[in-house]
Amino acid sequence: MSDFKAWFNGHDLSQLFVISPPERTLTTWEPDLVANSSGYGSLFAGSRAQAMEITLRLTTFAATQEERLAALRTLSGWLLVDEPKKLFLTDERIEYDTAQNYLFRRAVPTGTPKVTSALNAMTAEVKFICPDARAYMLGGPQALG
Repeated sequence: MSDFKAWFNGHDLSQLFVISPPERTLTTWEPDLVANSSGYGSLFAGSRAQAMEITLRLTTFAATQEERLAALRTLSGWLLVDEPKKLFLTDERIEYDTAQNYLFRRAVPTGTPKVTSALNAMTAEVKFICPDARAYMLGGPQALG
């Protein structure tokens, strides 16, 4: 079993799934360049962060195919959002003023989750895109709701 937990849009994904360690892309910075009026090269006009991606592998274990499919249907409903929502991962915590605080990112699922089956399990690979790569902090367990 995994110690990782995740909450998306107020839903505890670990209620139905075992979560593998999350995969993240590093935030990349894209320079803004302006054509130089002299015709030689460009002028640096600042830089901006690109979107960050986080991939979660969510595995449901159940005795019957119907139970596994029901978990995936529930996940599909949880992922249905029309704007970026809070994504909390338990490996993104910070101690601040002697309290455990959770970091969250605003994320939206992207693409079609790849689903693989095994004997008594199904794994969905869900990719989230975070348009704003910054992590924000909220305090205590009440922050997860």
